Amino acid sequence: MISSLSLQELRSEVELEVTGDTDGVQFFFTAICQDGTIIHGGKRCSHLHIGDTVSFNVTVELAECPKEPKHIVIKPLGFRDALEIEVQPACSCSCQASAEHNSSRCSSGNGSFQCGVCVCNAGRLGPHCECTEENINMGTCKHSAENISCNGRGDCYCGQCACYSSEFGQIYGAYCECDDFSCVRFKGLLCGGHGLCDCGECHCNQGWNGEYCNCTTNTDLCISENGALCSGRGECICGKCVCVHSGASGDKCEKCPTCYDPCISKRSCVECFLSNVDGSVEECQEKCMLVDSTVNQTAEFEENQSVYCSLKSGNDCTMSFHIVKDEHGRSHLFDLKQTECPLPPNVFMIVLGISLAILVVGLVILSIWKMFISIHDHKEVAKFEAERAKAKWQTGTNPLYRGSISTFKNVTYKNYGKKEVTAIGN
Repeated sequence: MISSLSLQELRSEVELEVTGDTDGVQFFFTAICQDGTIIHGGKRCSHLHIGDTVSFNVTVELAECPKEPKHIVIKPLGFRDALEIEVQPACSCSCQASAEHNSSRCSSGNGSFQCGVCVCNAGRLGPHCECTEENINMGTCKHSAENISCNGRGDCYCGQCACYSSEFGQIYGAYCECDDFSCVRFKGLLCGGHGLCDCGECHCNQGWNGEYCNCTTNTDLCISENGALCSGRGECICGKCVCVHSGASGDKCEKCPTCYDPCISKRSCVECFLSNVDGSVEECQEKCMLVDSTVNQTAEFEENQSVYCSLKSGNDCTMSFHIVKDEHGRSHLFDLKQTECPLPPNVFMIVLGISLAILVVGLVILSIWKMFISIHDHKEVAKFEAERAKAKWQTGTNPLYRGSISTFKNVTYKNYGKKEVTAIGN
């Protein structure tokens, strides 16, 4: 039997010890150390480092047929792991008499099949005698001399790596060098949740790219109002516009005070054609030639390859058109339209509205004035009534009446006799 020990602790030497009921039992050890050296009869490997793997081939034989079962423990010194062997003696087995020599069950005749197991020929190892002492060399399980056998994530068995299982995912590869869980993460998601991890690299799903598979290739959010990608002034990266034109800004690079606007330069040309009612197009064609453009309403162009423009004309109407360039760089204008023209003012309604407003304001002012006059009159009447109540004359006498006769005395007149002057008033 073969026991493999993966050194996870700091050890420089490992040695096997045998305890238990070993009377009448013989042990034959073969040590296969970390550098592939095979030591027959040895049960110790030295000069080990962390991650090194060693194997021991232990053969147990009975010198005599015991009467009772034997319990034997084989373990490395200083380790808790142990191999327990329960020996049930079978001193006489009928199956040995029917052994199948050079059986095909034992790796194409490299052993005898007896009592349900393979008894390997000399130089062969393994449950089915599939291994030889040559191909069990540990060096065949290393990618290079500096690497650890099976990268420390598997056991070397018959010169091939048997990778460990992991709760995080699958470990695979000729040297257990690959897995499907060691890729980069974005916001805690492996490959951003938009890809598959293969041997440490993200393979993004369709519609995603980037190291973290977090960059979308969809450009719908980069299309500006004129139908161009990032207004023709930037690149759509990860679903967002990155402006490359000097002076351009905005979510879709639509703001650019210093940029040349192809739509504005064609205003005079388009406005002339839309306002041309007498059928003369020569003047309009001259204006279009000045901006290196031609108007062609009959030709068919693909709108997804054109630039959509919408401008205000001189009469405040909205005019729209498409611009497409040919292989010579000349601009062709098509699908010219004029919509959303403002309606002329309604003079009658304006005059009527102003008149009604003046009338309403006048009535409001007159009502307020009348209210103040009424309040003032009420106060005056109340005041008069109060003064009349305080009067001390009799109710039958007119306080405004004054008699018609008045008498005056001259105090400066010195005469012996007294005379009175009486004046009768009219």
